Amino acid sequence: MKRKGFFIVGGIVIAIAITFMLVFVFSGNDKKIDNTSIQMDGTWKVVTYVNNGEVSIVENEFMVFDNETANDYRDGNDIPYASSKYVLENNELILQDISRKYIVDQKTANYICLYEKKDVYMALIRYRNADMTDVEIEQDFLIGKWNIAYRNSSQPYAGDYLLFEENGNISQYKAGSEQAVATSQYIQEKGHLVVDGFNKDMIIYPVSNDTVILLELSADKGSIWELKKAN
Repeated sequence: MKRKGFFIVGGIVIAIAITFMLVFVFSGNDKKIDNTSIQMDGTWKVVTYVNNGEVSIVENEFMVFDNETANDYRDGNDIPYASSKYVLENNELILQDISRKYIVDQKTANYICLYEKKDVYMALIRYRNADMTDVEIEQDFLIGKWNIAYRNSSQPYAGDYLLFEENGNISQYKAGSEQAVATSQYIQEKGHLVVDGFNKDMIIYPVSNDTVILLELSADKGSIWELKKAN
């Protein structure tokens, strides 16, 4: 078991405008969704721990929920670090055998946060490989149009999408517009997405062939983007 981790246009005014657009696009706070129907079954990658605003990226930890049992695997070990029967009651995850409780905040079907208290929580994303082995990412995996299904932002993102091109450009579009708000070169390498000129480094986590989660390591450390491949 192993772990896996916008075109410079002539003119200073345009360059500054693009930078401000990018800051707007890549920043903000959370938007919560209804989590009355929580689906925990499956394999989840623990990606961050947050303690009173301090974000730590988790290197190698998985939680597997199966047959009413929760197993926590760490550091590539096949033997669980902890194991417990669990129940879900009123958005609360109760680990009965180890006497622990978490409030479950389900952002999407593929992204949940488990709260110990208001400012202390862990973020989990659904992992593609049930056996926790590394996910192989083809070099052309991101090529095409991806709708932004979720991002940590207080600003609306309905109709926003990203376009990855074979020439190495990434363009951002807002509210269904056909005019890009910003364009840049990007690099996809070893499971990371790096956007040149804006200090963006994200880990790529494919959930399926048409869904991917991006975890930011740079300016907005710990922020989550969920993208859906457009038809």
